[in-house]
Amino acid sequence: MSTLDGWDGWDGWDGWDGWDGWSSTAGARKSGGGNLPLALTRTREFLVFDKPPRFGQPEGWPGTHADDAMKGVSSAIRSQLATMDVIGAMTVVRTAKGVKVIDQVGAKPHIHHMRIPPPEAFKDELPDVEAKATLRTERAPEIFTQLSFNPAFWAAILPLNPRTTPYTLELMTTATAIASFVVQRCKALLNLPRPSQLSPRIQPLFAPPPYSTYPSGHATESRLLAYLLEQLLLDSSPTTPPSGDREVWICRSHEMLVSLAGRIAENRVVAGIHFPLDGVEGVALAEFLFHALSRTKGKKDDAFGWLWEHAAAEWK
Repeated sequence: MSTLDGWDGWDGWDGWDGWDGWSSTAGARKSGGGNLPLALTRTREFLVFDKPPRFGQPEGWPGTHADDAMKGVSSAIRSQLATMDVIGAMTVVRTAKGVKVIDQVGAKPHIHHMRIPPPEAFKDELPDVEAKATLRTERAPEIFTQLSFNPAFWAAILPLNPRTTPYTLELMTTATAIASFVVQRCKALLNLPRPSQLSPRIQPLFAPPPYSTYPSGHATESRLLAYLLEQLLLDSSPTTPPSGDREVWICRSHEMLVSLAGRIAENRVVAGIHFPLDGVEGVALAEFLFHALSRTKGKKDDAFGWLWEHAAAEWK
């Protein structure tokens, strides 16, 4: 599950590209050539000539607050910083029975043990995977639009858009990237066969990815997003626990978010790409990752914690 696609069509993010209004080429060409650099140089000479130098910035100007280090960079850079902070504190190692994921944030490491199911467990699920193929005609539009992270499905439940919830969307993209890194490391150590490698009757809807079936990346990432979005809603509530209409709204949203995550994971089984077991482990890994990410809340020197704080503020 790629973390780089899925934003296609969200044109609201593209309007900053190139700062077109500041372009030196459009106006320069109309005025007879690329003279803007020379014009700026001559203007500078006029403005600063015979003016005494002054160094430093008045308090409150851009660049004088610690927060500006994160606010001043692009969403892609913030995502890289937040991903590095989280992944840098995690390791994935092989064990005698599978792998373990270690979150080393804090004084006491947290460990998730991922055990390899016996070969018979996968073989026993082949009839279930084959039976799910009857849903392919109905589910094909969902399956292909969910090949990579697609915020449109989550925006159908919550009012997500680049104008009013940009940090929430950044948080979702970053969490998806983090989950993908961890999942792919687990897959590389486990290297378990896809359903179509065990039975020619599966005939998947598209060519399976050339890496381990277990655990399911789609199940991990989608369930992690469901947990994160629900927590943002809970964090924004003026009362704990939420009450009144807000409580009902959060409750209904939670049900739909979890159902959507389950549907995305099941669609991978319908497509013949995964076993149900892959999704079960994906959910367990998502719970572990959610608690790992939760440990960054309130840490202003942690990029993911900073992003979480700003995302939560969008729902208050």
